[in-house]
Amino acid sequence: MTQLYTLQAALKMRPCGQGYGCASTTGRVSPDASALALARAAGELLRNLSTIPGQVEQDVDFNALSSWCNEVRRQAISHNRATVTDLSIGRWLAHSPPSGEDGAWPHQSVRRVLEESAANNIERGIQTGRINMRGVFSRKLVEGGEQERGLAEQYRSWASAMSQYPRTAAMLAAIAESWVRQGKEADLRAAQQELRG
Repeated sequence: MTQLYTLQAALKMRPCGQGYGCASTTGRVSPDASALALARAAGELLRNLSTIPGQVEQDVDFNALSSWCNEVRRQAISHNRATVTDLSIGRWLAHSPPSGEDGAWPHQSVRRVLEESAANNIERGIQTGRINMRGVFSRKLVEGGEQERGLAEQYRSWASAMSQYPRTAAMLAAIAESWVRQGKEADLRAAQQELRG
């Protein structure tokens, strides 16, 4: 799976000097159509996986997850794809199960990886992944941001369970703040809707 991910990242991402995801200004030749097709197929396979590396049912083996993350990150550096790879790892880790020990999200193995890697872009990827996991939702026209405040409270609760994992707690608090901002925006839209009558 590590090689599949690295192949997909190396082939599909823009060459350096041509946009987001590059760590340097040195370029490389753009992949041909067959390489892009292979990268797309690898990416589709990876997106359809329902577990994270090291996961068996609701448990995640720390050593397997950590080894996978370290190897993918090492290979990404050699392909000059560190930033985009860290963001992708984060979006994948967003699908972690909760901890079997304390019931808080994410699983303690993911928490340990976050603390040990200290990678801001993995954390950003998780934040994006968790926000996007909400998917399609509905609300009454004048409901306001109650749903978002409920989500913010859930993330704050999880953050408070992370005393041994300060980076994870800070990440969860940032997700909570994102929900608070979205809740305020929903409140404003509901107030405007009420004024329109």
